Amino acid sequence: FARDHPGSADAATVGAFALALSPFVLFYSQELRMYGELLAFLALAGLGFAWGWMRGRRVGWLLFGAGAAAALYTHALGALPCLALAAWAAADARGHWSRLKGVAAALVLAALAFVPWAAITATQVNTVLASFWAPNPSLLAPVFSFYQVLLGPFLGTELFVPGLVSVLLALALTLPALAPR
Repeated sequence: FARDHPGSADAATVGAFALALSPFVLFYSQELRMYGELLAFLALAGLGFAWGWMRGRRVGWLLFGAGAAAALYTHALGALPCLALAAWAAADARGHWSRLKGVAAALVLAALAFVPWAAITATQVNTVLASFWAPNPSLLAPVFSFYQVLLGPFLGTELFVPGLVSVLLALALTLPALAPR
């Protein structure tokens, strides 16, 4: 893939480096919870998607389906990144709907694998919705969420503005290096 797309290896290296140093990822990887597994299963699903979509390999679609199913079993929101990949594929297919057979087959495989757990999930969702209450978000909530993803929950709200400025400055300096040459 890197040979066919110049600059992709550089972008992948920068992305892996940013992920490895992300305070958000480091914070949640240290918890004894499902976040590390979820990230690993979504990485497997992404790798399978890339193999299936770029190279047309059936093993890629099997990996995508297995990774998506495992992500669903790990966390209820594990479906969202997989559905985002499917939406991207639908947009990229540009009317060539036969290219979407592998994506559809992988998602059906994941859904069928999740059927035994679906009834329990419905009960859990009802319990969560009945017992938790969150305040209405403010207009700054999306920006603050982006800030927390990049800088983690370590810095308080008093460092929000300087932290956000430093993140945006880092992105502004990094993006030109990722542009195709």
